[in-house]
Amino acid sequence: MIIFLIEKGGNATVGEITDYIVAKGKKDGHRIRKSVYVSLTQTHIPMLEREGFLRLERDMVFIENSKLFSDLINFLEGFRSVFMKK
Repeated sequence: MIIFLIEKGGNATVGEITDYIVAKGKKDGHRIRKSVYVSLTQTHIPMLEREGFLRLERDMVFIENSKLFSDLINFLEGFRSVFMKK
């Protein structure tokens, strides 16, 4: 999700993030999509928001450009080849 947000310029709707994750999982269907959406909105996004990585406003998710987020990006750079596979 973080990589997708970076690729989208720092923000995306929860629906766009859901579609991205479903496509990466190569599974499709209403039940899978609903499961991913619920997991994002009830668990993952709130946790990342509490920790200061993201901000959720209505249905839009925004990256919080903080020192913590910069540290995360630096850490992820070491794994670029793994995360950036298409």
